[in-house]
Amino acid sequence: MTISGYKAAAAKFRYWHKETALGPGYAALALAGEAGEVANEAKRLFTGTPIEGVKAAVEEELGDVMWYFTILTECLGINPEELLQKSIRKMQGRSETDGLGSIQDR
Repeated sequence: MTISGYKAAAAKFRYWHKETALGPGYAALALAGEAGEVANEAKRLFTGTPIEGVKAAVEEELGDVMWYFTILTECLGINPEELLQKSIRKMQGRSETDGLGSIQDR
């Protein structure tokens, strides 16, 4: 599924208030909360849990992250595909100026 396809499917479940601060405010706080849940699951790796033991839980929480990411972009009128393109350009610029390079360069 593409980001645009996901956004279209998510639009069927409009229960947020796009036109007020409640929509983007709620979406941003929920996004932060879900990202925290991803981190909570991932921290289990530091207690010796193998990757296979956290993968399903992280995957489920990442789905929630995508949900609130999509709602937030919708509420603020941000095109998520353009945002992803900007993000790649930003990372390319950093690798050129900061010497970060790609993971294969390390």
